[in-house]
Amino acid sequence: MVRLEYLRRIGTLKRNSQAYLASPEVVAASALSGVISGPGTYQVPANWSGIEYGFGTDMESTTESKLSNIVQQLDSLIKRVESAQRTSSDESKSVTTDTEILPGFPERISGEILFCDADNLDTDGIYPGKLTYQDNVSKEAMARACMQNYDPEFDGIAKPNDILVAGWNFGCGSSREQAATALLAKQIPLVIAGSFGNIFARNSTSSRVGISLF
Repeated sequence: MVRLEYLRRIGTLKRNSQAYLASPEVVAASALSGVISGPGTYQVPANWSGIEYGFGTDMESTTESKLSNIVQQLDSLIKRVESAQRTSSDESKSVTTDTEILPGFPERISGEILFCDADNLDTDGIYPGKLTYQDNVSKEAMARACMQNYDPEFDGIAKPNDILVAGWNFGCGSSREQAATALLAKQIPLVIAGSFGNIFARNSTSSRVGISLF
């Protein structure tokens, strides 16, 4: 196996994080045994005859079947696009351009851009797990811990009313509410990202932290 530094993909953004790159056989054997195991840990079943091709048809994939599948997928895509265009055209006749502002959120937010160059920034990167189950963390301590695992110098860089701009899947990982409230404590009113973790998005709305897709 080859050890790689593979940040932002293994549930933590701590800078000394490590991951292991392995073959599918090693991964499958390790998952079954609960420890890192080699492909020889499990023997091939006596009645195993090989890979079954196709989608449950026991038929080997051919050029004709692949082309047929592509054509079917393209037809389905065209139908969805045409349907979406008709729906969009109908809705544009009745929908105004005003954006609904939820109660408790400001109508306008202005501030400097604070760019976070990371996809899949998980909740441990936003708020460290070592503080998650402590009930006596003050608002000031929560603000200092905000984004600490992503960048230890974040506390000295971020200023009140800064707008945090990140990549895709911001706030993935655990359901800890503090990932949202830490941003609130740090006085970051808005996070803009390509996408958000579902639970983080709900926690942010409940905590009145603005989120927006770019």
